[in-house]
Amino acid sequence: MRGCTCHGMRGCTRHGMRGCTRHGMRGFICHGMRGCTCHGMRGCTCHGMRGCACHGMRGCICHGMRGCACHGMRGCTCHGMRGCTCHGMRGLTRHGMRDCTRHEMRGCTRHGMRDCTRNGMRDCICHGVIS
Repeated sequence: MRGCTCHGMRGCTRHGMRGCTRHGMRGFICHGMRGCTCHGMRGCTCHGMRGCACHGMRGCICHGMRGCACHGMRGCTCHGMRGCTCHGMRGLTRHGMRDCTRHEMRGCTRHGMRDCTRNGMRDCICHGVIS
């Protein structure tokens, strides 16, 4: 019931009631209410009302309180109510219930309930009120 841990091209680990299905080099599909579709180096997409969509170099989009942990140079880790942390040189961190801060080449930090998306290699677009 906790979603899926994606390990890039290594596949993913299901933290729920059902198993994972492998689809060759294209990654794994984890079945369940909060399943996960892994796309290899491109990251993974967690399905359901709670999860996140990781888009590789573009960072990640957090859609709720829970989701998946994508590991790799440009993966992301979702931390429940705290949101999502994208790892890498130009990641994105989402932590709570405030606005968004841009750090240019260093990525961006999300402090709100709404989504942040990476915009190229410099900054981020935050979908919500920005103070």
